[in-house]
Amino acid sequence: MKQIRSWVFAGLVAFLAFVAVVLAPGNIQAQALQKVRIAIPTINVLTRPWYIAKDKGFYAAEGLDPEFIYVQGTLQPPALVNGEIDFAGSGDTGLRAAANGVPIKLVFAMTHRPDFMLVVKPEIKSGKELRGKKIAVSSIGSLTAVGAKAAAGALGLNPDTDIFLLAMGEQTNRFAALQAGSADGMIVDPGLALAAQKKGFHILSRVGEQLELIQVGLAMSNQKLKSNPELARRFLKGSVRGLVDVQKNPEEMIQAVMKLRKLNREDATAVYKMELNSFTRDGTPSRKSVESAIQIALQGRPGPKPTYEDLVDLTPLKQAHKELGIVGNY
Repeated sequence: MKQIRSWVFAGLVAFLAFVAVVLAPGNIQAQALQKVRIAIPTINVLTRPWYIAKDKGFYAAEGLDPEFIYVQGTLQPPALVNGEIDFAGSGDTGLRAAANGVPIKLVFAMTHRPDFMLVVKPEIKSGKELRGKKIAVSSIGSLTAVGAKAAAGALGLNPDTDIFLLAMGEQTNRFAALQAGSADGMIVDPGLALAAQKKGFHILSRVGEQLELIQVGLAMSNQKLKSNPELARRFLKGSVRGLVDVQKNPEEMIQAVMKLRKLNREDATAVYKMELNSFTRDGTPSRKSVESAIQIALQGRPGPKPTYEDLVDLTPLKQAHKELGIVGNY
């Protein structure tokens, strides 16, 4: 009888130990992680905070397992509306689509200024020498095209008549066009601008100094935002933590830049410092950046235009800020 009791007791202890392991917070979390699909327009320095947030477990702490997928910016709004993705990471495209009546809302801004730079042939030293020249951008109507026009305007040129835009796709293609002489300038990110500078080309303008516009952000469909506000709050909480982290801990970001751009430490540090000017402090979209998107989307169109409140929903971001102890600049 005693032996039977010993077996029962041992079995009970083993069972309770098993239950304790299964119900441990980490294991519950691992079993319950919800898949989330986020479309991003490219993998670059400005999207790194999302990856850092995932690597550090900021999303897992919210019960989420994000999947970042490449989707061209113009295809992201319809993918949102159709339910193919949960979030669209091309903030500028999302805002312009919303301004044109697509039922989506901006909920988070990773950046408030584009990181683009206007790089030109060595002999072009001023706006006057840029007149009549060809500038390579990703596509006509893209944010890089907007940036090229903003830079031209700041240099004293008429952006609609004094420069010509060449749609060249990825920035490596733009650089190839500049090197081949088929383009006189290009709009690229700081990493490639620095590489071009080392080859003798000239950085004529930093677009972010002339243009306040969201390059990277998060948009959601109105339907999903209404039906699942908790998803928005949880994902934004992880995203804000990632954004704050890259600004407070430069070393990890510098290492990421070195790996992503295959740069030495000195150059990666320089790129990181350039990119810092583009990030928002806490994910809050500035009014000016949203109004710039509205103006670009509806330029020349008569009639009333949508407002900041029409296109932006700060409710989940404010909730995330409150839980993180952040006082947002709303």
